[in-house]
Amino acid sequence: ATSLLQKEIILTYSHNLATGTDSDVIPGCFFLSTLQFTHQKHYLCNIMEYLLLTLGILCLITGIAGCVIPVIPGTPIAYVGMLCFHFSDCIQFSTSSLIIWGIIVALSIALDYIVPSIGSKIFGGTKWGYWGCIIGTLLGMFILPWGIIAGPFLGAFIGELMGKKDTTTALKSGIGSLIGFLCGTFLKLVICIYFIIEVIIALWN
Repeated sequence: ATSLLQKEIILTYSHNLATGTDSDVIPGCFFLSTLQFTHQKHYLCNIMEYLLLTLGILCLITGIAGCVIPVIPGTPIAYVGMLCFHFSDCIQFSTSSLIIWGIIVALSIALDYIVPSIGSKIFGGTKWGYWGCIIGTLLGMFILPWGIIAGPFLGAFIGELMGKKDTTTALKSGIGSLIGFLCGTFLKLVICIYFIIEVIIALWN
């Protein structure tokens, strides 16, 4: 449709030149420029729309992976994905929802560091077990899938042994760290899955 209008304006311009009338030249050229600008603006908006939607989907997928891989901040990345969806034209979330979700994500980040330590301390662990749990978790992700589960336990267990604790105490610390890690992972997964459900409901509506 755009090209037909352009041809029509060009033919009109040529006719005006041939007949010596130019009253429609300036309005026609102005209309053509405006039409081209509007078309380019619409094209750029479509590109931005697709980029936001693609980035939102990638962030949610990465967020799910980050729930079990310690080096990836799962819930913050998933929240960035929600913001990408919000700034697109397809989905709009309320400001209060975005604020509440942001607070929940911030709390999940804090609990991610606190919960394993609490679990270790409840079972009589020390800082050796805590740091061993973190190191074991990082090393465990290279031995998927069981390394993610065994890593925190073995890390805390070996850490306590290095801290001159007896085998019984080290074993309890390892169990506590593992329970804390699994609780933190479950909490993050719940948050990310909730975000995905919110996106699906918004798209459905």
